[in-house]
Amino acid sequence: MPPPRVSILLPTFNRGKIIGEAIEAIIHQNYRDWELIVLDDNSSDNTAQISLEYAKKYPNIHHHHNRINLGQPGNRNIGISLSKGELIFFIEDDLILDKECLTILVQTYDKLKDLIKVGGVMPRLMSILQKKMKSTKCDPIIFNPLTGEMYLNYWIQCDDVKEVITPHACTLYPKSVLIEAGGYPENIYIGNCYREESDLNFRVLHQGYHFFYQSKACALHKVQESGGCRDFSFMKFEYYKIRNHIVFLIRIFRLKAIFMIPFYLLERFFRIGYYILSNRSLKRSSEN
Repeated sequence: MPPPRVSILLPTFNRGKIIGEAIEAIIHQNYRDWELIVLDDNSSDNTAQISLEYAKKYPNIHHHHNRINLGQPGNRNIGISLSKGELIFFIEDDLILDKECLTILVQTYDKLKDLIKVGGVMPRLMSILQKKMKSTKCDPIIFNPLTGEMYLNYWIQCDDVKEVITPHACTLYPKSVLIEAGGYPENIYIGNCYREESDLNFRVLHQGYHFFYQSKACALHKVQESGGCRDFSFMKFEYYKIRNHIVFLIRIFRLKAIFMIPFYLLERFFRIGYYILSNRSLKRSSEN
C-alpha cells in the first residue's frame, strides 16, 4: 500500500478518560488519506488499552508506547521519526476536530505550496465558550518585538487565509520542513516546556518558510482542569515560563536578546504583581 498523505500525531500521557473522543473525531474526518499514531508517553492509566483497541479495529491507527517518559519535545520527535506521510498534523488529546478540518487544512496547503514556501497551516481552536462568541478583527497572533512574547487569538474568524509569525502547537507541517529544522528541542525547555514549539517555528521561519492561519478549519479545544503544566503552582509555573522564555530569546534572537530580556522581565514582573494584588483584593472582599 502507498503511504498516507497525512500522518496525524497525537502525543498523550495519562488521558484515558478523554482520548477516545479525540480519536473518534479523527476517524470521522471527511479526509481519508491519513494515519494516526498515538504517542503514549509511558502512561500509567488505561490510555494504552483504549488506544490499542482502536489500533486493532482500524489498520491506519497505530499505538506507540515509550518505555520511559520523554516529555513533549521528545515524544513529538519520536512521532516525526515514525510517521510515513508527506504532511504531519500535530494534535492534542483534548482537541476535537470538526469533520472538515483536515480536508480544509490540506486544501489550503495545496493552494499555497506552489506560490510560497509553506512552513505550516494552523486551524482555528475554540473553547466551548469561545465557540459561542462573535469573532473580532484582531490578528490571530500578535508579536511584541520588545519582549519576544506572542499574544494568541487563535479562536478568531478571518475572511481569508492569514499569514502569521508563528502557529500554535496543533499545526499541519510538511514533514520535510520539520526534518530540515531539526525537530523539537529536547532537554532545553524544562518544567512546562514553555516555548518549545515557538523555538521550532522560529527556526522554520529563519529558513525562509511562512506560516498561515486558516479559520475555516476548526477544532474544539476542551481544556482540562488538571494534568500537565496545569498541575504546577502559580509561582512554579511562572518560574518555568520566565526561565524558558529567556532561553528562547537567547537561542533565537542572540545579541538582540540583551535588549529584549530587560523589557520582558519588567512586563512579566508587573503582570505577576498585578495578579497577586488582585487575588489579595478578592480574598479580602470575600472575607468581608
